[in-house]
Amino acid sequence: MDIPAINTFEPEENIKRVLLVAMKILTRGMVSILSPSLEKELRQLFLEPNKDFDYEDVDPKSYYAINKTEHKTNAWFDGKTKIGELTVEHHFYEKVLSKYLGDYYKRFVLPQVEFSSLVEPIDGQNNVGGYQRPDFLITTPTKSIVVELDGTDHDAHQSRDDERGRALQQSGFSTIRIGNQEIIDNQGDKLKELTDILQEISVKDIKKISETDKYLLAVKLANQIQITIVKSLLAGMISIADNKSDIYFDMDSVCFEQKEIETIAKSVIKDLNELLKNL
Repeated sequence: MDIPAINTFEPEENIKRVLLVAMKILTRGMVSILSPSLEKELRQLFLEPNKDFDYEDVDPKSYYAINKTEHKTNAWFDGKTKIGELTVEHHFYEKVLSKYLGDYYKRFVLPQVEFSSLVEPIDGQNNVGGYQRPDFLITTPTKSIVVELDGTDHDAHQSRDDERGRALQQSGFSTIRIGNQEIIDNQGDKLKELTDILQEISVKDIKKISETDKYLLAVKLANQIQITIVKSLLAGMISIADNKSDIYFDMDSVCFEQKEIETIAKSVIKDLNELLKNL
């Protein structure tokens, strides 16, 4: 999650303890586990009654499927060097990453993430990253990679970059630094190092998603929504104490019909409320 460095709401200590327990429950194990009641609601939404779960009807690639948006990104890229009409960072995001990650590349990439969202604070403070955001965070099922694109002034702040790299490594992120010239030339050792990794997870266009796949996607999405809400509460992005916070769901970002995503969202919120009340 890209969490702002400054909290809007500060949860009380007793609420924070409850949220931390909820986070442990939601993130236990290596697979998405829902409450029996929420899982039952999702089964009723997508699977026929009394029908056995058919594993042969599952396409593992559908796990990554989101609707493809044709419009250009509204992410902010702060570089000045350009390739045609786009900055090097913007070109790398829309042209290079889409080429090697496939049609659903936005599923794996978060541009300009807040540095404090990636590293654990030391003694309550986190000043290593300053106000500079890493260019890209790429997450795959097995890797978490921070990609930095370096201009000609990189040598001037080498020590700061090394410090940031160590902090990221301690938090489980590997860092690949690619010179702008490699992106412009479309070749280079560091660019090849990254693209070799990305090709392992490239996902091409998925033409059809079965109801079984939809069910599995809904399970994954439900778990992620609940984790996102709890992390947002812990980070002070939204408040549990009043009605001053709104949560918006992007209906176009997932492969469900509007009524389906509305049902998923309502069921997820109700189930999370029950979990927090019982802790």
